[in-house]
Amino acid sequence: MTKQESKKIELKKIRLDGGTQPRKKLHEDNVQHLTEVLLDGKKMKNNPVVYFDGKDNWLADGFHRFNAHKRAGYTEMECDIVIGTKRDAFIYSLGANSEHGMPRTNEEKRDSVVTALNDIELSEESDQKIASICKRSEEHTSELQSRLHRMP
Repeated sequence: MTKQESKKIELKKIRLDGGTQPRKKLHEDNVQHLTEVLLDGKKMKNNPVVYFDGKDNWLADGFHRFNAHKRAGYTEMECDIVIGTKRDAFIYSLGANSEHGMPRTNEEKRDSVVTALNDIELSEESDQKIASICKRSEEHTSELQSRLHRMP
């Protein structure tokens, strides 16, 4: 990811429907906490990441922050903008929250690797490359790869 710029984007102009949310659900307690942070007048530590394809803004990282802004009554939020496609946003999202934000659960970490291994294009990549994308170890990725291939 090469961040192009940071700027405020209207919430209604941010697309959430591109399959770029790797978590199965939002964690309500985290959304509430972030909403309270905003209502207290504080800033988020990290901006959400949005991929702009020339037409649409695809949210790749920051779904809890997006929902907190909405709940707090904001109409826009500061985002890090990356020039790229919905596909780029999807790939980036597989490693989201590995270094900041709400930590991924073990199940969420596993799911991101399984999603990549089941993806028609990413499945052609090496375990090392998939591990790098998902921010997991190559050993963990290879183990999941072996388990998936053993399934009937």
